[in-house]
Amino acid sequence: MMRSLSIRSKLLAMMLLSSILCLAVGGWVADRRGTAALESAVFNQLTSVREDKRAHVEDYADEMQRVVRMLSQTPAVLRGMSEFSEAFRQLDAAGPEPPSPELIRFYQNDFLPRLARVSNGSPSLTSYLPAGGAARQLQTDYLARNPNGFDEKAKLVDAGGGTAYDAAHNSLHPFYQVALREYHIDDIVLIDATTADVVYSVIKQPDFATNLRNGPYSRSGLARVFERALDMHDLGAVAFEPFSAYPPAGLAPTGFLASPLLRNGVTIGVVVVQLSIEDIDRVMSSGRHWAEIGLGRTGSAYLVGSDGRALSDDREIIENKPGFLKALAAAGVDPEIIHRVDIFNTMVMNLPIDTEASRAALGGRSGTGIIRDYQDVPVLSSWAPINLGGVRWAVIAEMDAAEAFAPQVQFRNTLLLVAAVAAILLTLTTLFWANAFVRPIREILAGVKALDRGDDTVRISVEGHDEFSELAGAFNEMAEEIALRNARIEAKSAEYEALLKNVYPDVVAERIKLGQTEIAEYVRNVTVIVLNLGGVDRLIESKQHSTVTVINEFVDALDDAAERTGVEKLKTIGESYLAACGLVTPRLDHAARAVAFAAEACRILERFRRAWHLPLDLHVGIASGDVEAGLVGRQRTVYDLISVTMLTARRIAFEAAPNAIRITVATHHLLGEAPEFEPRPLIESPLLGEIATYERAVLARAGVEG
Repeated sequence: MMRSLSIRSKLLAMMLLSSILCLAVGGWVADRRGTAALESAVFNQLTSVREDKRAHVEDYADEMQRVVRMLSQTPAVLRGMSEFSEAFRQLDAAGPEPPSPELIRFYQNDFLPRLARVSNGSPSLTSYLPAGGAARQLQTDYLARNPNGFDEKAKLVDAGGGTAYDAAHNSLHPFYQVALREYHIDDIVLIDATTADVVYSVIKQPDFATNLRNGPYSRSGLARVFERALDMHDLGAVAFEPFSAYPPAGLAPTGFLASPLLRNGVTIGVVVVQLSIEDIDRVMSSGRHWAEIGLGRTGSAYLVGSDGRALSDDREIIENKPGFLKALAAAGVDPEIIHRVDIFNTMVMNLPIDTEASRAALGGRSGTGIIRDYQDVPVLSSWAPINLGGVRWAVIAEMDAAEAFAPQVQFRNTLLLVAAVAAILLTLTTLFWANAFVRPIREILAGVKALDRGDDTVRISVEGHDEFSELAGAFNEMAEEIALRNARIEAKSAEYEALLKNVYPDVVAERIKLGQTEIAEYVRNVTVIVLNLGGVDRLIESKQHSTVTVINEFVDALDDAAERTGVEKLKTIGESYLAACGLVTPRLDHAARAVAFAAEACRILERFRRAWHLPLDLHVGIASGDVEAGLVGRQRTVYDLISVTMLTARRIAFEAAPNAIRITVATHHLLGEAPEFEPRPLIESPLLGEIATYERAVLARAGVEG
């Protein structure tokens, strides 16, 4: 039969058969590769989420360790340890008194009912009532007679008893309240090294004033971390107690970090920071935005503690608790465990996680795989260990296999459609196969090689109207597109460089351009300028001008002034403009330049006020000293300063008079003879102490009120 066909037909038949065979093999390979690629993409996404969560948890742990280290070396903490311990011993010296009626009512009406709601049985009064005289007196004054609610006992500053303890508490408690808010921690506790008495607590839970060796919480996580810290004799050493149920917190999962307090090489006490699992749970749940980080409808990330129990909530218990509880029951989980998850409304510390992923991660191994999760559901899982203070946790990111492989069917259908279309195109193409094609192919090949060498000016002459002519035309279009893209790339590179120099100082921009992603350095002799724009609220209310337009023009003018005076702009935050002099480019006259820039800023604002009739004024704070500078943040990186100098400049800017410059003593010394600056009253700051300043008015406040 083949003999009766023409050569053209034979060629067509052979090409079609070969093409169909190639399509079939290619389709099968593509299906296998597509499935593997899909699986790899999901695992990559899960691993990315896992590593992101691990980094956030480790960063949180590092930050908390820095906080407790800093507190252990803070003079106010050392002073508090001494004063509270001495006052505690004075109260204890009077001997134990019978518990007051108010204290008994506090335990019977407030604390024990709360504990009973989340525990099995009825806790007894005698088990939790403190025995010491100081403990009973202090709990009566600061817990039982405290007019604030159970969770608001920290609001009481002075119990009014007139004792040495009340005097110390009245003096030091506001500092600890500020520290609690600033560092986002649950409590700060001071424990006497000799007696093991909890001599101070910010939030005043029932563990306040108890003894950690013979009191009701002698076997708690607080007692364990105290003993470990007590065995440490190095300044800045930190002990970690993993999260466990803590009775004073209503059996909520609570962790602790502790550091010894040393005076003349002798441990006088221990400072303890109380941690809540809620901060870690927020990190793991991504603020409830699972889909936005690539976890789809069923993906989630959670932590498993060293004891094999959950340390954060899985997604399903948050989105569909009834369905979650049913799934646990279907998986054969102990009904008592399900009941505890239901009562506490969390799987944290209640649900054991015993899967291939958790066992591997707690064993110190990272990996990925298709496994069955704790609900006995097939999932794609990515796991890794986290080591925090000598304790190993597991971080796991998972997605249901059904969702992960859902695109596979759609991919196969699309692949069949593409194969059918390709077969038709191949049939049409082979009809013209008899035409000569060597010369056009060589021309195209030469053009491709020229493009490969980087010559995007090469073009192929188009002759005729056959497929090779179309291919030649397509090649020319591609070459033009490549040339256009190369030009765009060069333009974008220039724009990127300009953008870097616009966002960061020139020297920093050059380092980022060279690929440096981590910049952190300690810079001496820097002057920091903080400009706070006042009256914006009145500008908004007046509705006479566009607030954004006015502020943009003002900031542009400030940028020009900064460039003229040699000041380096850092950033704008709302109504504040932050700059520095001597940071990137060392300058001997950095203080004088900073003052000159601030004066020019006041004059610029005066021109704006007069031209626009604006009710605005400017408050300027300038501080000189050493700073830590570097890139901060992973996604939206900024070049920022983290130092007492920056905090001081911000603080005194709030105290500066309108259209006046407030400077620190260090800046005043650097200015030399500056008689126009007059001393101002000391500024009190809980974190920075007393700040001595000088001030100079630049312009009198104009009478424009808009």
